[in-house]
Amino acid sequence: MFRGWRAPPVFRQKITPLEINVGSQAKFECEIEDAADVTFKWYRSEVEIKQSEKYRILSRHTSSSLEILTPAKIDSGEYSCKASNKHGSASCQASLVVTGKLPTCSAVLTVKEPPSFVTPIESQTALPNANVRCKGVFKGTPPFTVKWFKDDKELITGPSCFTGLEGLSCFLELYSVGVSQSGVYSCQVNNDAGSARCSAELNVKEPPSFVVPPQPVEAMPGSTVTFSAMVKGSSPLKLKWFRGTKEIVPGRTCNFYLKDSQALLELYNVDKSHSGEYTCQISNEAGSESCPVNLMVKDKAGAALAPAETPAAPQSKKLDNLFFVEEPKPVNIVESVYSVIVRLEPRGEAKSTAELYLSGKVPEEVKPIPFDEEVLPVQVPEEPEKKKPVKIEEPKPAEPKPKAPVVEEQQQTTQPKKAVVEPHAPKEEIIKDWIVKPLRDQHVKPKTAAVFKCELFKDTPNWKWLKGETEITPSDKIEVKKDGKELTLTIKNCQPDDVAEYAMEVEGRIYTAKLTLGGIRLEFVKPIKDVTVKERETAEFSVELSHENIPVVWYKNGARLHPGKVVHMSENGKVHTLAFKEVTVDDTSNIKVEAMGKTSEAMLTVLARVIGLKRPLNDVAVIAGETATFECELSYEGIAVEWFLGGTKLEPSDRVRWFKDGSEIRKGKKYEIIAQGRKHILVINKSAFDDEAEYECDAKTSKSSGMLTVVAVPQIKTTDQSYVTDAGKPIVMAVPYSAYPQAQAEWLYNNLSLAKDNIFTSSDRTEYRLKDPKKSDQGRYMITIKNKHGAGEAFINLDVIVAPTFDLSAFKNGLEVIVPQPLTIRVPITGYPIPVAKWTFGEKLMTPEDERVTTTTKSTFVELVVTPSVRPDKGSYTLTLENEVSSASGEIEVNVIGVPSPPIELHVTGASRDFLSIAWKPPQQDGGCPIRGYHIEMCEAGTEKWMRVNSRPVKELKFRVEEGIVPEKEYILRVRAINSAGVSEPSDISENVFAKESDYVPGPVTDLKPVVVTRKMIFLNWDDPDDDGGSDLTGFIVERRDAKGHTWRQPVETPSSKCECVGIMEGQDYFFRVTAKNKFGLGLPVELGPITAIDPQDVPGPPKDLRVTDITRSTMRLIWKLPETDGGERIKSYFIEKKSMIDKAWTKAKDTEVRGTKFVVDSLTEGGLYQFRVRAVNAAGVGDPGYVSELIETKDRTKVPDAPKQPTVKEVYHDTALITWEPPADGGKPISGYIVEKKETMAKRVQTVGDGGESAWVKLDNILVKEEIQKPVIDLKLSGSMTVKAGESVRIEAGLRGKPPPEVKWVKDKAVGNNPRMSYETGDDYSKFLLTKSRRTDTGKYVITATNSAGTFTAYANVNVLDTPGPVRNLRVTGIGPDKCRVVWDGPEDDGGCEVDSYIVEKCETRRMVWSTYSASVVTPYCNITRLVESNEYIFRVRAENKMGTGPALETKPVTVKTQFNKPGPPEAPDVTKTSEWDTLLMIEDVNRYDAGKYALTLENSSGTKTFTIVVKVNGYHVEFKERNSLMWKRASKTPLRVKDCRVTGLIEGLEYEFRVMAMNMAGIGKASKVTEAAVALDPIEPPTITIHPDMKDGVSVKAGDTILPPTWPSISPRG
Repeated sequence: MFRGWRAPPVFRQKITPLEINVGSQAKFECEIEDAADVTFKWYRSEVEIKQSEKYRILSRHTSSSLEILTPAKIDSGEYSCKASNKHGSASCQASLVVTGKLPTCSAVLTVKEPPSFVTPIESQTALPNANVRCKGVFKGTPPFTVKWFKDDKELITGPSCFTGLEGLSCFLELYSVGVSQSGVYSCQVNNDAGSARCSAELNVKEPPSFVVPPQPVEAMPGSTVTFSAMVKGSSPLKLKWFRGTKEIVPGRTCNFYLKDSQALLELYNVDKSHSGEYTCQISNEAGSESCPVNLMVKDKAGAALAPAETPAAPQSKKLDNLFFVEEPKPVNIVESVYSVIVRLEPRGEAKSTAELYLSGKVPEEVKPIPFDEEVLPVQVPEEPEKKKPVKIEEPKPAEPKPKAPVVEEQQQTTQPKKAVVEPHAPKEEIIKDWIVKPLRDQHVKPKTAAVFKCELFKDTPNWKWLKGETEITPSDKIEVKKDGKELTLTIKNCQPDDVAEYAMEVEGRIYTAKLTLGGIRLEFVKPIKDVTVKERETAEFSVELSHENIPVVWYKNGARLHPGKVVHMSENGKVHTLAFKEVTVDDTSNIKVEAMGKTSEAMLTVLARVIGLKRPLNDVAVIAGETATFECELSYEGIAVEWFLGGTKLEPSDRVRWFKDGSEIRKGKKYEIIAQGRKHILVINKSAFDDEAEYECDAKTSKSSGMLTVVAVPQIKTTDQSYVTDAGKPIVMAVPYSAYPQAQAEWLYNNLSLAKDNIFTSSDRTEYRLKDPKKSDQGRYMITIKNKHGAGEAFINLDVIVAPTFDLSAFKNGLEVIVPQPLTIRVPITGYPIPVAKWTFGEKLMTPEDERVTTTTKSTFVELVVTPSVRPDKGSYTLTLENEVSSASGEIEVNVIGVPSPPIELHVTGASRDFLSIAWKPPQQDGGCPIRGYHIEMCEAGTEKWMRVNSRPVKELKFRVEEGIVPEKEYILRVRAINSAGVSEPSDISENVFAKESDYVPGPVTDLKPVVVTRKMIFLNWDDPDDDGGSDLTGFIVERRDAKGHTWRQPVETPSSKCECVGIMEGQDYFFRVTAKNKFGLGLPVELGPITAIDPQDVPGPPKDLRVTDITRSTMRLIWKLPETDGGERIKSYFIEKKSMIDKAWTKAKDTEVRGTKFVVDSLTEGGLYQFRVRAVNAAGVGDPGYVSELIETKDRTKVPDAPKQPTVKEVYHDTALITWEPPADGGKPISGYIVEKKETMAKRVQTVGDGGESAWVKLDNILVKEEIQKPVIDLKLSGSMTVKAGESVRIEAGLRGKPPPEVKWVKDKAVGNNPRMSYETGDDYSKFLLTKSRRTDTGKYVITATNSAGTFTAYANVNVLDTPGPVRNLRVTGIGPDKCRVVWDGPEDDGGCEVDSYIVEKCETRRMVWSTYSASVVTPYCNITRLVESNEYIFRVRAENKMGTGPALETKPVTVKTQFNKPGPPEAPDVTKTSEWDTLLMIEDVNRYDAGKYALTLENSSGTKTFTIVVKVNGYHVEFKERNSLMWKRASKTPLRVKDCRVTGLIEGLEYEFRVMAMNMAGIGKASKVTEAAVALDPIEPPTITIHPDMKDGVSVKAGDTILPPTWPSISPRG
């Protein structure tokens, strides 16, 4: 979507956090949406960054970047970028972490990278005639070629578009787009390594138009009128209706709306005043369109009514040509929510005024409105409910006041008009937009005319055309026309210098459009380049164009530049130059030059003077209470230096505010800041533990920091903790402490010291790590922290909880139960506390409330018993175990089976003296498992003696009873079904059947089908009937008929279940039917057809598995198998062909066809080499051949095989020898083996044994038996290390050499054989190692060792298994405040084999226990948590994340967010002192902590002066008192006291009083002190004394007449 040029900046791409090493390059980049006149500024910790040798800033129109050159650790911090223009601003920020790691040296392998889009082109929406620019940013290895497509059609640069490539950016410019240019645009980038493509959609908004305009309406008075129009255009559409030129506002008399592209106006209760012209206006971002329509209101007789005219007025007073019905009077609106006006309708040129009173008040100034000025009518909205009606009443007589005229349009009538009171309309018309039809950008060819048009809302003389900011005057080249409200500007013979932004200014409002030329192919021959200069120098930019006389515009950060004292512009032919004089750092900016719509940008960089630290800060360690001093030295004097404590600035001035850990402080005893030339010193007095922090010195362009460490005895921060963990889940128990130097930690369990391998102690905490905690690890641990200054103790209580598990291996194949046996499921479990078991069946919870259900839960198993079981109990049972740790669930499939239901539909199918035949159908229910067979029982009719007549279960659904039959006896039969659960109930008994000859005919034949179909014959085949009628079949009757006829002809009787039907006509369709026959008659016929009598269309396939056997000198035996396909016709025969090595063509091995699949080829030439092939033949022809590919030699193979060839002794050892030889000729038969013999001298011979006999012996040379020794050598086939992902297999191969064969072992930490996931295989020359389902713990060095009698060889393979990182370490919460805290941690001990990218920090309120993510992209080992709720308890957890995923979380202990101060303890009992009038008092009202400090009291008299210094510590006390016998305590002061004495007033003389004191700090008021002894309120009684003033001890000398004045005593308390 195109953004408006008046929009504030919005970031499209924000800066991202960076973590780099010292010396690496740090660069932040950001990009905004398109906006005008945008300025970018960069900040570090809210301090603006300027261009210098340290920082490089590059800003363009919509992007900016900050590059930090040679960053150091002190450059770590928060950086931000702010983009702003006159419409608003936006900012983004990110952190930079600079670690102390130094860059390593490496070699780079450059591989060409295929292009890929970093920023793909974006979909846009544009207005008609606008220019559109699509831009994409890609990466890859140059050079590149770029192509643009619209709807897959390539775009070529021309008048309507331009494509280009700038560095790694590709762009497409479309000029004066229209609706037809909407579509999908694609950009394709190619290089030598590949290509990349991205697409976006352009939607050009359609201007509104009327599909169906509104129609005129004639209406009767009092009716409702509706105008309707159908419109179209891009949404959103805006609708307005006008009457004449007045806009209509919806109210109680009218309403309009736009719905489903239909614009409606409804007028209610119309009268003659509504007659007139109405206009419908529809508009959107692309333009607007109007359409007028007329309304005519008729009278009741049907005549049209003209707009209302007022009848002739009665006798009235005449004032010039203005008639009044009565004299205008002031109108007082007593009460109304709306305003009204008095309208006087004039005639002629008369002028008049009227007064308008609102609630009795007269406006101070009323401007008369001339009669010829329009007054817009305003629709008064419907009066709200509960509002009183408007009352208009005569005002009380008053002094005459000036009257304001209220007028209406002048009417051309001679009739007098009366005064009318109407709803109030504005005195001045407010026009939102002076142009109805806006200007459009013009894109024309050179030497043609460009025409700008616009239409005004109303006529006005205050308009003019502008080019840029200069008014246009007509000339021979420029023509200006005005036709009514339409204004036209025509520029003839357009040239490059006419390219500019043109504007129409109407009534002070400006509307702009651009003129561009499409015929000139303007190019930047030499675009502007980046310029870097120092302060006070001149910066110059130049650009060379491809054409002369082309106007250019220069911009700085998007703002247009004009020549001046600092900015100079010049033109020399095609070269244009811009120069800046006396530049400053603030001139660093983006410079852009624009010519005919094309732009070129470059960066102006102004370098500032760099101030560095000659001597940076060092870390300081002091003993608690001593003074700490930080000192640094700068490279220049007179530089302002800022000091920071924990990131908070400390300023060396009493006029500024001081902060410590975010709390404001005043300059005093604590901090002293000293500047001595280039030296700058920070002094921290009386160092305390809370002073430990990082102190920073900021010299604007350089910074340095140092750490203050305060030494003290170990102090344990948590003395008693409780941990809970799951069994098997690693846990880290930690005790934080403070000590310097670092303390040593000892962990004890049951008074026994724990192994130090699991103890990890750092400078601020000690940890004990349990990798596999068990129940036996539960208990109380004691921790002792010691250093040379002292020791401390802490305790930890550990509870180990075991997550619930179960073992369902016994039910992996499910559980089968036979009804009604109990359904019992017993599952072994583990878990502590003992988990709660829940059994569910489907969605039903199994509880003992069901009488059949019993559940049992023990520490080692859970059990579910359902008794008795029934068939509906079949299904999935779910077991869920749950305890405080977690839950687990699993499913068990249960199949409940029962005996099947009885078979059905038992009937007798045949009977004779020797057998009975029956058939039946299977049972309706199989009992949950397959039917295995049937039992048949028979009983003589009239008896109850049933006997089973089958010995094995019957598989079929019929049976023939042949045993136990007595002729002429009557029998009944029944059947039982059998499954795994047992035998069913018997079926219904059959009908009575006699064992005698019966008249049952056979049933229908089955599986009737054509086997072979040709044009002369159709061969049918079928199976016997299932029911033979109780007697043997005697044959089958086969009939056929023509498909066109209905008569069955030529019945043929055949004794077998097949028939060859001949005598048919080729191509004719036939039907066939077959009927079974026994001695009782014919059964039911089975029909087949139609079948067409034609030959099959396919030949058979090639024979399979053709091979040669039984070879002699002149014959060979061929054997093959049937082809896979017979082509639809049975195979009649085969053709056998042969070809010798010397023949060029195949010849027949036999002249006649071969019927079988075997054939002996004879008459072959001895010693000849032959090939053979076989073809199958059916009625369709001869098929493809099957081959014997190799050449076969004809020779007698019954000879003795030849002797072995080249017998050789390969290897000889102390007790073995390896002998090899080449196989000899086999003598015509396969060699069956070899015979090897030896003698004591170890001389050996070899003989071949075959079917033809034994060959001659071959002797070997004598062999000296000795062992050949070779040290083993391992060739590990692995370069460098192997890296795999967790879960993948690790495969390592190694070549192996050595004699005797070495023994190989693979080892990692321990023998490989102990790990079932590891295995290895070793042969004579190799060894292979396999590790399945790798884990992170499998990372390490694998050692392969080969050992034999000659020595040992060892090789190593490094394996790195990548996995998610482990848990972070040393997780702790610091800096707890009322609404914030800081979570700090150390990186995980195991990073998963790859670098940790970031951390995920989550928080949880303990009262809700709902975790939420606070930040998912923390790159530093700490996170400041804010926006917490005071007094709430929180738990925090942190997870590390690398490219493999997120590691396990580590949680903190619950912490309460509150101020970290405790209430003070009670003070000691106060003393009651006696006082006198000799004192002086300084009272500071509303004292606060800023009043703390040193106060000086100076006493002065004629004898001299004396100064006392008082240190005031502002904390606070409350003093309370009561009468001795009273119970009520009273406060001595309303505000806390800041000193440790108090004068209590208001006491009653003579009464005894008691006093007590309570201390107060930020946390509140502490406990009260002990009560003082009772004191009586009496003035002190002292004996009189005379004290001579020191000045009068030696007497006083005065002159006669002088006045003797007593000396002045100092006003001081006797207490000094």
